[in-house]
Amino acid sequence: MGVFLSHLYHFNYFGLPEGTHRLIDCWGSTGVSIFFVLSGFVLYLNYPFEHCRARTFYVARFARIYPAYFLALLASVPLELSSPTKTHDLVAFFAVLLLVHQYFPLTDGRYNDVGWTLGVEAFFYALFPPIILAFVRDKAWRAILLCIGALVLGWVIRAGASPDSLYFGHRFPPNRLFEFALGIAGAACGLRQMAATPSPHARSLWLGIFAAATLVLLFVPACFSAPDAVILPSYVVSGIAALALILAIARLEHAHFTFSWLASDTAVVAGEISYAFYLYHNLVLRYLSHGLSRFGHPLLSFPAAEQIALAVLALGITIWLSYESFRRFEQPARKFLRHQLSPSQE
Repeated sequence: MGVFLSHLYHFNYFGLPEGTHRLIDCWGSTGVSIFFVLSGFVLYLNYPFEHCRARTFYVARFARIYPAYFLALLASVPLELSSPTKTHDLVAFFAVLLLVHQYFPLTDGRYNDVGWTLGVEAFFYALFPPIILAFVRDKAWRAILLCIGALVLGWVIRAGASPDSLYFGHRFPPNRLFEFALGIAGAACGLRQMAATPSPHARSLWLGIFAAATLVLLFVPACFSAPDAVILPSYVVSGIAALALILAIARLEHAHFTFSWLASDTAVVAGEISYAFYLYHNLVLRYLSHGLSRFGHPLLSFPAAEQIALAVLALGITIWLSYESFRRFEQPARKFLRHQLSPSQE
């Protein structure tokens, strides 16, 4: 869901009515919030404090995210070099290469723009074993305290930023720590409850939470908040709704409520290629727009029906590219790196 919403966000390359543009713009932010909250939730469940070795964790995370990220970065270089509005310097390239570009406003948005979320995620990963997990351990109240502290930190950062600063209001890594901490708090608080099978009455309640959280994620941030608001930015609202959705799905699955489509072969493949899809979808749209402009046919000059056809074409290319990238590069590279960097090889 998060990847799909982020993909819709980049459909703003096409001519859309103002109301639709605003809604899709917020869906992109919502997709990122789901991604961050789910990351904290899953990592806390998969890496309990007693068994989490820092090196094992970092090797697994590096092998998981970096090969595909690096390939997408290389694919973005021709687009970056062809841009007349950007300064082509090695500092920006190496900042993006090392996933530290999110700490410097001048390198924000360079090369593959969606990579900013990976820079934020790398910040989460760096903190997770030595600081976050060591502090939270298996105490739910500590996870809640971490969440409150991250929320206050975000308030301080946004209060000191200029009102129109997308960087400090939306993309600066410490500012997004709240969503990661929220996922950890949800996992820590719901760990014991997830072990018990809910009653039929509780299942109805969780179905209601699932439906309500979905509606909030789709519509509320677009209507009532802004990404750079100081007190209640849209990603705080969508982050809370994302956690409610994740907990509802977990509880309903435990209650044997069947999301059968999630176990289908198509859904499994979609899950496997979703990361590559996220990295490439904006690049495909940018290459399409750039190529058409070079031949004197800007994307927005096409009639609505032809723009829809081009959007479908871009989607098909992205799916094919994601599948081939996962099968031929990402999956083999991940296995190779884990084998070469595993502590057992020492």
